[in-house]
Amino acid sequence: MSNRSAVLLDKFLCLWSAQVLRFSWLVILLFIITCAASLQYTIQNLGVNTDTSTLLSQDLPFQKNRSRWEHAFPQDAATIQLVVESPSAEQTAIAANLLAKRLAENKQLFEYVYIPDDNAFLKQQGLLYLDIDKLDTLSTTLADAQPFIGHLAQNYHLQGLLEILGKALDNTDDALPTDLNPLLEQIDQSLVAVQAKQEHFLSWQKLLAVNDSTERNALLSVVSARPIADFNSMKPVEQAMNYAREVSNEIQAKDAQVSIRITGKIALEEDEMRVLAEDTVYSGLFALALVVIVLFIGLRSVKLVLCTLIALILGLILTAGFATIAVGHLNVLSVAFAILYIGLGVDFAIHICLCFRECWEHHLTSEEAIKKSVKILGSSLFLCALTTSIGFFAFIPTDYEGVSELGLISGGGMFVGLIVS
Repeated sequence: MSNRSAVLLDKFLCLWSAQVLRFSWLVILLFIITCAASLQYTIQNLGVNTDTSTLLSQDLPFQKNRSRWEHAFPQDAATIQLVVESPSAEQTAIAANLLAKRLAENKQLFEYVYIPDDNAFLKQQGLLYLDIDKLDTLSTTLADAQPFIGHLAQNYHLQGLLEILGKALDNTDDALPTDLNPLLEQIDQSLVAVQAKQEHFLSWQKLLAVNDSTERNALLSVVSARPIADFNSMKPVEQAMNYAREVSNEIQAKDAQVSIRITGKIALEEDEMRVLAEDTVYSGLFALALVVIVLFIGLRSVKLVLCTLIALILGLILTAGFATIAVGHLNVLSVAFAILYIGLGVDFAIHICLCFRECWEHHLTSEEAIKKSVKILGSSLFLCALTTSIGFFAFIPTDYEGVSELGLISGGGMFVGLIVS
């Protein structure tokens, strides 16, 4: 800064401090009105954009690839996956269908719900996707079990099952068409479970080894649901997630053998938003508490501490108003501006208060101490605000829009903190 610029800045700051002291009550009133208006405007207009896909420029290669993928598979974009698992394929199918039905009924929270592997095409053409060896094994298994399947198709009840078992066991021919041991073992387990008043599900797919149902993958089913998101909230799909958990718990309560877990990009982002909201509040309060402790240790004056805290709070409100005007919303990164401001915005007031205290201890009046403090520190604090804001403004050109918005808000906040102090 040239000597001429420094002189002009010193004159301006001296004039500033003189006018503030001369019209102190008017200045206080104007600040109260301005902060109240800023607070109201912020509450009414400041949004929270929690869509993490918008944090980066849409022109980046991977963003374009993601957009093409979502266009090609729109049914799988922005969905949560509910993984249903149980000891039998039938139990899994029943629980998955019930879960999908319950979620689909709530049109206010879910746009659509479907089960990817439960569709007419796969039911009709699914065998065409089996390997030749597996298809041969399945054909042999079904052919061996044909007498049982045919009899049960005509006698679809417990008596029909027992009749065909009785005929098979009475058969004097040792070469039975199918191995009865798995079936008899399953029935024995069912009878023992009933006697012990325990639930047991007899799986026909497991008995016939259809579609490798003994493997764990056959005992899993995925329900895909697209929640209706409100990206103006810190938790855009909170209601939908809570409802999905509630329905899942109800289904698991009815059948203890069923397990339902929730995953997917949207579900993970919801947990991230919840943790972010909690951490932001706790971090802000923790930073404010540390600032108060430092102020009491450094200033050793209740009045100066209160003045500094008031300036800090007013500056935070005005910075929020600036963010509303300049950006219009906060994202998952720029929401941290409040914590940054608490740590950096208080510096200006601390310097002025310490200098004021030093002047006051040299028996200067309050007005003289204020004027001298502003004259001594004014240009230095202006340079500090300028250099700090430049550091934040350097984030603006980046393709990382979340960081860019954080830099704009925090950089502007430095000048707000300087003016308020």
